[in-house]
Amino acid sequence: MDSSLKRHSGERRKSFPLSVWILLGTSGLLALMLIVALFSVLTLQGQEAANEPVANVITNPNSYMGQAVTTNGQVGRVVSNNAFTVVQPGANGGNELLVVTKRPLDGMIPSSTKLQPGQSFLIGGSIQTLNTGSFQKQTGVTIDGNALAPWQGKAVLEADTVNPIQGQP
Repeated sequence: MDSSLKRHSGERRKSFPLSVWILLGTSGLLALMLIVALFSVLTLQGQEAANEPVANVITNPNSYMGQAVTTNGQVGRVVSNNAFTVVQPGANGGNELLVVTKRPLDGMIPSSTKLQPGQSFLIGGSIQTLNTGSFQKQTGVTIDGNALAPWQGKAVLEADTVNPIQGQP
């Protein structure tokens, strides 16, 4: 038998003290918690803003100025193929919020859906001050200035997404 095997077989193996194992376990757990927290933050950054009640956006749009907003509301009236108003579902008259889109609406919503008053949509975009001249220059979209005159200089929702809500009128 090899002498090196004899020498080691009778020796007691040294192990790490309990405090080292506790320290390693705690460090590993903290590292795992940090990774999970970082992943959560990075995941949330890619998501759209929380769904805001349309009544809040309609009554106080300036508090959302420049922010990403997702809301749902009913079409109040169709202004053009790039603009419509939303009202609070079930509201009789009252305030409305203008929604403008960079792409024609008939290319944003399914062909089976008709944009008409009373139709419910989930709308995502950002609240901006409407300047028809700069909007038209930036997007190439021409909307009749007279049709948008009531909203000139006011807060509007520049929509990136317009999706019908299934099962709604």
